[in-house]
Amino acid sequence: MFVIVLLLLATVYHGAFYLRDWGPPAVLVLGTLLALQIAGGGLPLGGRWTKVMLAGIWGFAAWALLSALWSTSPSAAWEGGARDLFYAALVTVPIVLVPRGRVIEVLGLGLVAGIAALALLTLVRMLIGDDGLFLAGRLDAPVGYRNATALLFALGVWPLLALAARGEKRAFRAAAFSLAVLCLALAFLTQSRGIVIGLGVGAVVALGLGPERIRRAWLGVLAVVLIAIFSSGLLTPYNAFDGGQGVVQDGDISRAAWTTLLLMVVAFGVGLAIALVDNGLRTGSEGIRVARLAARAGLVLIVIVGIVGGLMVVGNPVSEARQKWDEFTANETIATGATRYANVSGQRYDLWRVSLNAFADNPITGVGEASYPFEYYGHRNNDRNLDDPHGLPFQVLSELGLVGAILMGAFLVGAIGVLVTRWRHVPQPRQRLASGLAASGAVLIGQSMVDWMWRIPGVTGLGLLCLGIGVALVLDPATAPSRRLPAAWRAVTAGALAIAVVAVAVLYLSDFYVRQARADAADSPAKQLSAARTASKLNPVSVVPWYLMASAHESDGQLAEARSDLLKALDKEPGNFATMGVIGDFYARQGRYRAARYWYGRALKLNPVDVGLQQLAKTGGDPKATG
Repeated sequence: MFVIVLLLLATVYHGAFYLRDWGPPAVLVLGTLLALQIAGGGLPLGGRWTKVMLAGIWGFAAWALLSALWSTSPSAAWEGGARDLFYAALVTVPIVLVPRGRVIEVLGLGLVAGIAALALLTLVRMLIGDDGLFLAGRLDAPVGYRNATALLFALGVWPLLALAARGEKRAFRAAAFSLAVLCLALAFLTQSRGIVIGLGVGAVVALGLGPERIRRAWLGVLAVVLIAIFSSGLLTPYNAFDGGQGVVQDGDISRAAWTTLLLMVVAFGVGLAIALVDNGLRTGSEGIRVARLAARAGLVLIVIVGIVGGLMVVGNPVSEARQKWDEFTANETIATGATRYANVSGQRYDLWRVSLNAFADNPITGVGEASYPFEYYGHRNNDRNLDDPHGLPFQVLSELGLVGAILMGAFLVGAIGVLVTRWRHVPQPRQRLASGLAASGAVLIGQSMVDWMWRIPGVTGLGLLCLGIGVALVLDPATAPSRRLPAAWRAVTAGALAIAVVAVAVLYLSDFYVRQARADAADSPAKQLSAARTASKLNPVSVVPWYLMASAHESDGQLAEARSDLLKALDKEPGNFATMGVIGDFYARQGRYRAARYWYGRALKLNPVDVGLQQLAKTGGDPKATG
């Protein structure tokens, strides 16, 4: 429960994007697993599919760490691998640590309730006029990145719809439906296109596993219909910014907030009416048979109408597909239509092209964890400064190759295997919660296909924890009593976990001293130098401490030592154009513009599209030069 609370709180700290935010909970979770192994081991894994799942995610994390040996940036690979260890631990803890009776159900409900509470808090902030919630007319808070905020609220949609689909407590079902619509509305306010894929993948899991497939399908349809009906009011901030004003007023946010509140009230009424009618029909009665038949026929009709209507709107599907492909490959952000959902423009074509080329050059191992940016800056066809391919498959293939892809595939296949093979043995009330939480995990994977969610531990951790709890819910409680593992196996796993704890803890401590050195830069070069040296000892493969040591030496007038520090940084990452640019800056500050031009020129060869480097390579930073 403490870990769940930490992940929920992390949403207000940029989704725990920075190591300083996700490092401590990672040490906590890994340390808990270590203590569990030392104490004799946790709950049985419950079958080969669970073992495949956990072996896949832990193997993926280990491979990411190992890739530091060939990564262009070993330090970044270390950090990426440590983050993956955190993810693996989050998936594992619900399966091996939490009792499989009522406790795991309470934790699952608590996780869903936490996401719903964040949604309510966001609505309250909108109602009181918090103008820091929106960026460019799109809901940005609480995570501080619009696509991640969309994922956060999308994680709550399918579990809440599952709770609204069945039960004796009518008011509870209505409230669950109202909260599901709230989460969907807030995700809609972000105008994030990735949630369409995420929620679609989640729907496959939620409706494929059941129970109450027809009810859940209809609740999903009704939720979308309600969003469409109220979309004009919801889109007021987006239309105010994108419609030419370029400014979102308090009144625009207020209108969206009150529209959202009204939408919740209507959704509660709809949910209550459905619950009243549903609970009034006896199982096996003629009325319920007619209702089921009508519900199925209605869904089929909706699909037919949707296909026909879509074709009428689109016209010639071949021409439309060609137009969308041209839009996708243009490497430009083109504003078309009232929302972003029909727009496929952007830089993803170029990002994915570079990643696939990197994979083609290094198909087995990839270029190494976190090395994609160096490939991108060297081969991009646009001027956007991005560090991620914006898609988990492209990230894995380019950075970790076929080995990484197979391990990630094993994790996903294992999770599917557990759910499918164990499903018929699970009581229906537990199926309801398990399917909703598993669908949340699917939402994460679906949106990660086209976005960089894997780099944001707060929201990704929540999604993986949902998946872990969903899997734990279907495992056999009869095999739940803890058992002591063989001594050899305990020693191996405990040793591996100890290494994982140390890997994250040392990385965190090094980052702490880096932050300390930056804080001391203005006041005391000596303190900055001391903190930077400590950081370098803790993380000997990182270039950042050497930048800070060079800064401290330069501030003290020790130019030879500063130059030596920068060259040592370059030795650690010879392909890092940023270091070359820093060396160029060092010479430019001394007025040695010819030397500066040389280093800027080297950096430009590795980042040829950068406009700033193009100018600096000509002038060397000389303010009198015209280039």
